[in-house]
Amino acid sequence: MKFKKLFVQILLLICSLFLLTSCVQLVPPVNNGGNTNDNEKQYPYELSLDICSYDFYQLSDELFEMPISSYDITIDNPMIASVSNSGYITTYMEGNANIYFDNKINDDYNTIIKLNTSKGIKVDYIDVGQGDAILVSLPNDEVMMIDAGAGLYYDETIAWQNIKNTLNKRGISTIDHLVITHNHGDHYGLVPNVVRNYRVLNCYDSGSIRTNWQYVNVMDSIANAGIKKQVVKVGDIIVEEGKLLVQVVGVQQSNNEDDNVNYQSIMIRIVYEDVAYMFTGDAGYREGDCENIALNSGLELKSNVLKVGHHGSMYSSGNQFLNAVKPDIAIITTSKDTETGHPHAQALNRLNKVNAEIYQSAVHGTITVSSNGEIIYIVTEKN
Repeated sequence: MKFKKLFVQILLLICSLFLLTSCVQLVPPVNNGGNTNDNEKQYPYELSLDICSYDFYQLSDELFEMPISSYDITIDNPMIASVSNSGYITTYMEGNANIYFDNKINDDYNTIIKLNTSKGIKVDYIDVGQGDAILVSLPNDEVMMIDAGAGLYYDETIAWQNIKNTLNKRGISTIDHLVITHNHGDHYGLVPNVVRNYRVLNCYDSGSIRTNWQYVNVMDSIANAGIKKQVVKVGDIIVEEGKLLVQVVGVQQSNNEDDNVNYQSIMIRIVYEDVAYMFTGDAGYREGDCENIALNSGLELKSNVLKVGHHGSMYSSGNQFLNAVKPDIAIITTSKDTETGHPHAQALNRLNKVNAEIYQSAVHGTITVSSNGEIIYIVTEKN
């Protein structure tokens, strides 16, 4: 499986050019014909750019002979995308368009970018501190939110602002599927804010019950919003459409308040074409914990992207589970100022052992992992 680390990597070679950022791939220039020296670019220079719909991308000056500011920029299909004078592209829908860069000084340097936009899956691991709030924009135009937590060791007001900013940036007013992985505040504490400010159609939980004020507040907010709530079990399919599958691979119910709530986490696997994401809540590998339930489910677990269980605690991401998932990328949601010491060295060592590339919200802020079903792209808010 191919995946690219997204810190705007530019490879300028003599006969080919690739640039990957957000959900973008630039492919080699088209030869415009004629008997020419292979070491020379031919103008107008043509590039092909693949990018997901509803995405953003900043072109680099290094793509051009002169700074972007020295070009007049036009696009022939503004319904597909718009482009600013600084080369910032915003895409709206699937389709094709040509972006023309007419050099103001020397028209020998004119460039055409052939833009192709397609649907994909986009997952925003929103920075809420040591907690989970994950926004999934599905390729069938549905929206899923997995948890909406007020993270530990983090300002709740900032956490909510980060959630709201991410949803608004994506143009989201309706959430089709809201999953509460388990009944802890760092995973569902901001659910009341979500259901009061956005239209939520369906809510899913384990069916486990608590009696504390926060649980009552969350459940009351869901009921008052008239949201349909469903209790899920292992094997349940939430979405199945074409090459898209959203399935529960681990969960268990308990109404005994002495039981470890983390053990009740809903684990979800999302597959789109050749790419899979695993979401684990606070699951771990101890006896009776949900990693073992997933391993015993008989369901496929292999996933390119793993949301690491329990913020990288020493009891998460067991060897058996990692060997089944085989993640290329591991996302850890935690905070810089944490009394728990997450992520623990034991979990990090196991992730390194399977060669997973590790990203942490404490370091990278909100982390966005998107895919066209073949290639995975990563954008981080920081660093």
